[in-house]
Amino acid sequence: MKQYIISFICFSCLLLSGCNYLDTEPGDAISGDYFWETANAAALEQYCNLYYPKLIKGHGDPLSWNVGAMIMADYQSDNILVSGGSSITYGQNTKLTSNSDWNWSTVRGCNSFLQNYQRSPASEMDKKKYAGEILFFKAFDYYNKVRLFGDVPWYDTALDKDDPDLYKGRDSRIVVMASILENNKMDDITFHIVANDLTSNSKTIIFNQVKNSKALVSFYTVPSLLLEAYKLKWGHKRLSMTVFYRCLLATILPETIEKVVYMDCDVLVLQSLRDLWNTPMENIAVAGVQDLLETPKEYFSRLEYDSKYGYFNGGMLLINLDYWRKHNVENRLKEYFRANLDKVVRNDQDIMNAVLYKEKQMLDMKWNVQIDVFLTKHYSDINLRNKCLAVAGDIGILHYCYRKKPWHYNCIHPMRDLFFKYQKLTPFDDYSRLQKPLSKIHCFLHNLPYTLGIKESKILDKKKFERYLEEKDN
Repeated sequence: MKQYIISFICFSCLLLSGCNYLDTEPGDAISGDYFWETANAAALEQYCNLYYPKLIKGHGDPLSWNVGAMIMADYQSDNILVSGGSSITYGQNTKLTSNSDWNWSTVRGCNSFLQNYQRSPASEMDKKKYAGEILFFKAFDYYNKVRLFGDVPWYDTALDKDDPDLYKGRDSRIVVMASILENNKMDDITFHIVANDLTSNSKTIIFNQVKNSKALVSFYTVPSLLLEAYKLKWGHKRLSMTVFYRCLLATILPETIEKVVYMDCDVLVLQSLRDLWNTPMENIAVAGVQDLLETPKEYFSRLEYDSKYGYFNGGMLLINLDYWRKHNVENRLKEYFRANLDKVVRNDQDIMNAVLYKEKQMLDMKWNVQIDVFLTKHYSDINLRNKCLAVAGDIGILHYCYRKKPWHYNCIHPMRDLFFKYQKLTPFDDYSRLQKPLSKIHCFLHNLPYTLGIKESKILDKKKFERYLEEKDN
């Protein structure tokens, strides 16, 4: 309040002086940055202790212990049919958002802790201990909200008052519960899906796809403010600002997540990811596979670093989020983009390669098999052909990075059918759509110049590719 209670005289002086007085921290309050950077184990414990009396009846406040109130909480949910009561019917109870329980201070406080606790000078053991308590409180608060309101919005970050996500709609309760499980689990695989345009129905379909496995799934949206530093420089209409999401994962994902395998949506995983996941990442920010079989020299001269460091494709990346947070990687990427707009052509891919060229690691090509493995020009050279066939015969991750995807009628990728083999295991069905008469006509007309020999395809057709594979095996 001291920032606003000022005299007209003082205000006029500020106008004349041009000082940024209103932006200074008040002298009678501790700034957030100062708290987290100086918070020892005792301070983290005090932060956690705020939520015990808030969420657990009788804890920390002897007068709050009231069994009747605790039971009444269940009466007012869909969990219990009140004996002899008619005002609340099992499965039909609802509460309006105007109810006092529609309060998000606990969720915000928990998110703030999870975003910042790693900055504390406390020991790693203490930080993990209190982060675990905060995760419990967040899960418990969401449990109470889901019980009372059903669908509620899911928040992974502490939002500012101007953030548009403050006014977002409710997410499916299934998604919420999956997110809670994701943040309180020790399991083999968790899918972190980052997208701003998924409907509740789409999320439910995805969740149902993994519910019978050991895997977990969590969904994240990206506030528009995070993308303000970036601008799409080049690309086909298939590209959007989503290409920059991978530059923001250290902020989007909870700080408890220290490493991720990032994948575009146009990939198939054909082998266990265990060897990829276990790649040593000490002092390494990101690991990826070379973009193209032979990266053009122009890339390196444009980005001004030595070609010996290589240039990776962004469709599959092993990202050390812990390293990114400790070495301010996100801000470094933004600063490079702002300062080198004329050099950046391939958007996020250029930025990450240029900024992290000494902090990256190149992986075996099997972990991101791109369309270049199937280009006809490479099969005219016996050495390149053998290299391509070696990769094609041991695919860990297949990347349909060509503009024409398997679900497009004019896709001629020799391993296109493999995509539909795996799609049949899902509720989605692009194959039937492509078998409709109009799609077949479009496909016939598109392929006619190649069939007649008027045009020569740049990509191996299925039969020719299979013949090369047979020759290799023999």
